[in-house]
Amino acid sequence: MIYILTVYDSLNYGSYFQAYALKEILKKYDDTAFLDIKHQSTIKQTLKKAAGHIYHGRFPGVLFEFKRYFIFSKLKKQFPIVKLPDAKDGSIYVFGSDEIWNINREKFLNSPEFFGVGLKGGGKIAYAPSVNTVKAKDFSAHMELIDSIRSFDSIAVRDEYSRSVLKQFVDDPIDVVTDPTILYGVENFRKLQDNVGETEDFAVIYTYGKMCRTKSQIDSIKKAVSKRGLKLISVGRYLKWCDKSVMASPAEFLGYIDKAKLVITDTFHGTVFSVLYRKNLVVVNPAQKIKDMLSEFSLNEIVAEKTENIDQIIDKNTDYSNAETAQLEKVKSSRDYLERSLAKLMGK
Repeated sequence: MIYILTVYDSLNYGSYFQAYALKEILKKYDDTAFLDIKHQSTIKQTLKKAAGHIYHGRFPGVLFEFKRYFIFSKLKKQFPIVKLPDAKDGSIYVFGSDEIWNINREKFLNSPEFFGVGLKGGGKIAYAPSVNTVKAKDFSAHMELIDSIRSFDSIAVRDEYSRSVLKQFVDDPIDVVTDPTILYGVENFRKLQDNVGETEDFAVIYTYGKMCRTKSQIDSIKKAVSKRGLKLISVGRYLKWCDKSVMASPAEFLGYIDKAKLVITDTFHGTVFSVLYRKNLVVVNPAQKIKDMLSEFSLNEIVAEKTENIDQIIDKNTDYSNAETAQLEKVKSSRDYLERSLAKLMGK
């Protein structure tokens, strides 16, 4: 039996799809389920965000948040989930992906199971967790988590920064593998996507909000998109200044990415899916984990260090000629790591 420890229940497209993809990949090797460690309350998160919309007078945003909650809650019921006490002895635990080793976030720090603590006996494989921006000195205050990571049978993280931090504590080899969504492949995601009923050419903005907090940032986005005759659609977040905001299902999210003439994002998985679908793409002020991926795929030129610079990037038309080979190589090495790690524990 294989148990996955990840954020399968978060209310965003990236977390959902990385969990879905890893489950689909692992179930080819053995029965697979997500391990429920009660690390977060999504209804509390929803109520908090809804209250924020009410406070700022964004009443359509309230409906947005509750629609999000019901969409992802329904999808969660389709996942195989096992409660922690019901896990079988002698199973294999796969940790990842996503930033489950980001100890600067309480929901991870307060869930030591994400680091292998408090689990029943079995093998432990890390596949593409990230520490996000956690520094080595932060981990120094939580050596019990580091000691547990040291006991893993195999360790591979999602980005070079995570590797550089953990190598200060771990002597065993640490690989860098690709996100499960990239490993799963665009051909599989195309089978999942829903068509969207947009008749006009449009640009998608997918953001958690950091890139569009000021009037200058908003004006820059609107001007750049309008200049190219595109409708501006925010997917997954209510932004009243866009032509349209859509609380799409994950399948619809894929449809919007597929049909978009342009994607503007500052998120990791917004970048991943745009790359998978080979979209004209601008990534605004990306985190280091995004920069690492873009560098690996020779896509550094699509980065706008600040929102006001996006107009300069759009017309470069994202060149994926070098990304194709790099992506194939990364997928192969990542799959080899996973198969090698599983075989070692399964005695094959």
